[in-house]
Amino acid sequence: MPEPTISIVTPVYNGASLILRAIESLHRQTHSDWELLAVDDASTDASTALLEEATASDARIRVFRHRLNRGQSAARNTALDHARGEWIAYLDPNDEFYPDHLARAWEWRDKGDVLVFRYDQVIDAAAGPGFGSVVRYDPAARYDRMFTETIAAPLGVVHRRALLDRVGRFNEAMGRHPGEHEEGDLWRRFARAGATFTFVPAASGRSHARGDSPSQTRPARPDTPVVTGLPPAVSYEGRVESAPRESADGLPIPVGPNVALAPPQGTRPRVLFASYHCHFDPSSGATLSTRDLFHQLTARGWACAVATGPQLDNPNATPIGTVLATRPGLRRVDGRTGDLSFAVYDVPEDGFPATVFAPDPPAARRPPGPDEVRAFHDVVSRVAADFRPDVVLTYGGDPASTGVAAIGRRIGARVAFRLHNFAYSDTRAFAGCDAVIVPSEFSRSFHRSALGIECVVLPSVVDPNRVGADRPGGGKYVTFVNPEPAKGVFWFARIAEVLGRTRPDIPFLVVEGRGGSNWLDQCGIDLNGASIHLMSNTSDPRRFYRVTRVALVPSVWRESFGRVAVEAMLNGIPVIASDRGSLPEIVGTGRACLAIPAHITPETRVPPAAAEVGEWVSAIVRLWDDPAEYVRVSAAERTWHPGVVVPKWEKFLSEIAADL
Repeated sequence: MPEPTISIVTPVYNGASLILRAIESLHRQTHSDWELLAVDDASTDASTALLEEATASDARIRVFRHRLNRGQSAARNTALDHARGEWIAYLDPNDEFYPDHLARAWEWRDKGDVLVFRYDQVIDAAAGPGFGSVVRYDPAARYDRMFTETIAAPLGVVHRRALLDRVGRFNEAMGRHPGEHEEGDLWRRFARAGATFTFVPAASGRSHARGDSPSQTRPARPDTPVVTGLPPAVSYEGRVESAPRESADGLPIPVGPNVALAPPQGTRPRVLFASYHCHFDPSSGATLSTRDLFHQLTARGWACAVATGPQLDNPNATPIGTVLATRPGLRRVDGRTGDLSFAVYDVPEDGFPATVFAPDPPAARRPPGPDEVRAFHDVVSRVAADFRPDVVLTYGGDPASTGVAAIGRRIGARVAFRLHNFAYSDTRAFAGCDAVIVPSEFSRSFHRSALGIECVVLPSVVDPNRVGADRPGGGKYVTFVNPEPAKGVFWFARIAEVLGRTRPDIPFLVVEGRGGSNWLDQCGIDLNGASIHLMSNTSDPRRFYRVTRVALVPSVWRESFGRVAVEAMLNGIPVIASDRGSLPEIVGTGRACLAIPAHITPETRVPPAAAEVGEWVSAIVRLWDDPAEYVRVSAAERTWHPGVVVPKWEKFLSEIAADL
C-alpha cells in the first residue's frame, strides 16, 4: 500500500458516543489520501467494537490498543510511532474536521513546517451556559504567547512528521493534571528547533465541548495575580486574579497569512481600555468596536488589557454580574467599601486579560453611586498599576468612567477618549485627556462646531472573523437591523408595504436590536401583504448576514459611523443607506446612498407616503433583478477592512505613546 500524505492521530478513551462523528468527518474529506491511526487507551465502553467495525470497512483506518490506560499523550505517541504520512494532523473523538481541511493543509504544505488553523468550539453541554453556541477561535491572536501558553489545541495544528525526529514526541509525564498542557509543550519544542509556524486563515473543524469531554479543546490561561495590597477604603476577600503582565516586546507583525516565530523584535505601546460601560455588552456598537480593535491589535503582537464595569446599553438585559456568577471556572474575588459589596471577575478574552467589576445588587443599567465609583476606580488603579499601560483608552460620561483619565495620568500613561456619539453637550467628560477620537470626518466636523474641539479621526475596527459569513446562494432577504424610529422603522415599513403590493417575491428580514418588532405594529401601516421574517436580537451577526442579499440602512439619525453598513460591505453585501450623518462617507460614492426628507426625524411617528420611498423601492428592485448592478454595488470594499484601518490605529497609538 502506498504511503499516505497525511496521518491523522486519534486517542480514544471511552469515546463511543463521539468517535463515529469524528470518523465520518474524515470520510467527507475532499482530500482522500490519508490514514487514521486510532489508539484505544483501554476503554471500558463500546469504543473498541466501533473502531474494529470502522477499520473493517475502510483500510485507511488502523487501530491500536493499550492493555492499560496510559493517558492521552501516550496514546498519541503510539499513533505517531506508526504514522507513515509526510504530515501529521490531530482529530480527538470530540472533534470533527470540515470537509476541506486536509485539502487545505496539503495546499499550504510548502508555506511552513507547522500549519496553525482556526477552529470552532460548540457547546454541547445541555445543562451549561451557552448551550448550542459556536465560538470561532483564532490562534493567530495569541501567536506572541507561544512560549507562555498553549496557543492552539491539536485540532488546529498540522505539522511535518520529520519535526518529531528532531524534538521527540509528546511528554507522557504531562497532561494528567490541570494546568499541564503537553500539546503546548510540543509546539514550543517545534518553535525552539526553528520550525516555521504559518497561521492559515481558515477553520480546521469543530470541537464539541462537553462536561465529560475526553480532551482539551481550548488553551488555558496562566494563573498569575494582577494586584496585591489592600488600600484602607476598599477591602477584598483574597486577591483579585487576572492575567499576568507580559513583555511589551512583540513578535514580528504578520504579513498576509504567514507568521514566522522568531526572537522578539521592537517594542509596541501597552494599551489598556477602562470604562464603567461593560466591555462584554453585546448590544453596544462602542463595545464591539473596542473588542474588535483589541483582537486585531493582539493578533499583531500588541499587549492589551481591559478593566470594565457593569453598565449595559439595554436596561432589560441580564446584568453582567448575574451572567458571570453562573459561569463555571471564572476566578472571582469579593470586596466591600462603605455599604457596597461587589465582585471582581477575571474573564478570559481571546488574546488579552479582562477584569470585570460587578456591584451588588446586579443591575443592567444603574448610575454609579459614590461607593460604586470608589470601588471601580480602585479596581482600575490596581489593574493599571500591574499592567503599566502606555496608553489608556476610555469612554463614558458617568463619574466612574470620567475618573479613568486621572488614573491614567497618575501612572504616567497617555489617555485617549473615544467619542462614539453626539450625546455630550460640553467637554467635561474628556477634560484632561490627551486626545479625543471620533470614527468619521462627519463626527469631527460636528464636534468642532458644537464643542470647539479638534478630534482625531480613527474609523471603528470591524473584525471579519466576528461578522464574516458564508452566504450560499448569495442570500435571500432584504435585511433591516434594529427596528426603532431613529433607525428608520417608519421608512422601512412603507418600503415593505409598497413592495408587498408590487413585488411580493422580495422577502424582508427584520433583526431586533434595541428596537423590537413591536415598532412595526406601531407604524400604522398594513403589512399583511409583505413577506416579513423576524429574527430576535443576537450577539452573532453572522446569523443574519448569512441569509442577507441586500442590507437596508434607512437611518434618520445623524450616524457617527454606520457599523451595520460596514459589516455588510465586508461580507460583499450591497447596502442601500440614507444620507444622514456619516453614512455617505461610509457607504461611499458610486453606491446606493439615498435621501430621506429633512422633516423626518427620530421623533417622527407618521409614516411617509408611498411616493416618498419610490427611489428606495426602485433601488431595491434594481439590485434584485439586475445581476450586473448587484455586482457593481457589492464589489469588495477595502476601505473599512482591518488591513487598512488597524495600521491607522497602530500609527496613532505609537505616536501618542512616543510623547511620553
